[in-house]
Amino acid sequence: MTAKEVVPLHGGLRSLSLSYHCNISIALAAAVCLHLLVIIMYYLTHDTTGENVVVRPKVPIVLYPSAIDVIEINKWRGSSGPSLPKSNPVLPFGNPIPTPIPIVEPEFQPPKVFHVSADESLTSGSEGDGEDGGAGMGEQDYSQIPPDAEPPIDTFFIVEKLPVPVRQVSPEYPEVARHAGLEGAVWVKMLVDKQGRVKRSVVFKSDNEAFDDNVLDASRY
Repeated sequence: MTAKEVVPLHGGLRSLSLSYHCNISIALAAAVCLHLLVIIMYYLTHDTTGENVVVRPKVPIVLYPSAIDVIEINKWRGSSGPSLPKSNPVLPFGNPIPTPIPIVEPEFQPPKVFHVSADESLTSGSEGDGEDGGAGMGEQDYSQIPPDAEPPIDTFFIVEKLPVPVRQVSPEYPEVARHAGLEGAVWVKMLVDKQGRVKRSVVFKSDNEAFDDNVLDASRY
């Protein structure tokens, strides 16, 4: 039987044990450094004083054109270069709303009073026969008064009995106003003679001139 040479293994185990401990120390030191770096970064990026941190709002920055740019744009518009397209006017939708026309009402004028007192009628003529303290009828001069003279329409006469309408006459509604859907009121002044006939009539207030002629025709029945 051949004897074999036995090689001792103590040297390999020793070197492996030394390298193992060295690697463990390097890994532990690297882990400690990494943890310290993380802790330092945390304290640097966070406020540890306990005070409230005020976050300011972000303000947008608006850049306005300078005066030189505005002058250049105005010069370009005033030059004979290409003109900007003109937009067509925008028409409103729907039916236009008519604007009401204000009606100016005429100022009220008090009627003129035509009144002859008894004293004036008795003393305006020539002297009559009678004693002092009495009144005598003299001769009245009516030659200056035309027989068919009409007083003004605003003249007011004092009468014993007020005139009353004999019958009510409704004016004819104009066809143009009927088709257009117009409405209105017309006030008329009429001059009535002693026989109760209408001598003259005029319109002194009206909401719509389209009704004036028909109302005047109806007042002269």
